[in-house]
Amino acid sequence: YMTDWAQNLSLRNFISHCKEPDNFISGPFRESLRKWDELCQQRRVVAIGGVDAHAKVVLPFGLKKIFPYKTLFRTVRTYILTESLPRDDFYQAKKMLYQALAQGHCFIANANIKDAKEFRFYANTPGGKTLQQGDETNYTPGTRLYAEIPTKAVVRLLCNGRLIAEQKTKSFSFTPDEPGVYRLEIYLDNSPWIFSNPIYLRNSDNC
Repeated sequence: YMTDWAQNLSLRNFISHCKEPDNFISGPFRESLRKWDELCQQRRVVAIGGVDAHAKVVLPFGLKKIFPYKTLFRTVRTYILTESLPRDDFYQAKKMLYQALAQGHCFIANANIKDAKEFRFYANTPGGKTLQQGDETNYTPGTRLYAEIPTKAVVRLLCNGRLIAEQKTKSFSFTPDEPGVYRLEIYLDNSPWIFSNPIYLRNSDNC
């Protein structure tokens, strides 16, 4: 988040950047996304998001503090998809969290725009198998992708980094006609909001 916010920062726009930081967030760098898409075609690569938090006090501009931690930690978050964690077993809860992250059962969202905990992206195969973000299987014709979004937003579906579908909706579905690495980017009011981890529908010759 902080790297994104600072990329076009200057003395001329410093005050406006500080007052309305989300107006200057464009999302992950396209170069990073292209590299990620490239790597995912070779192997599973999990993406996580963070804020690089550094609260700063700036008095000369009449600002007590820029980006206090309470504000920053409401922005870019990694949402982890897992079963309910045991409250009385720290080590088991820790194990479950690490396993979910390792499997790519997670997604990134800017919660300062809107909380995204209800977001889901999954696939159902003709054989009755359900896959969530991070899961991998052989591509089977008739497999269908689904997304549930907390509010109506622009949903962009990418396959191997190529945009193949775009729709403003709260409930999205799509039937892919080829193997590929499928992920979602979701924009709310033109602001980058949610970035899913991929669902991998591999060519059986490459699995």
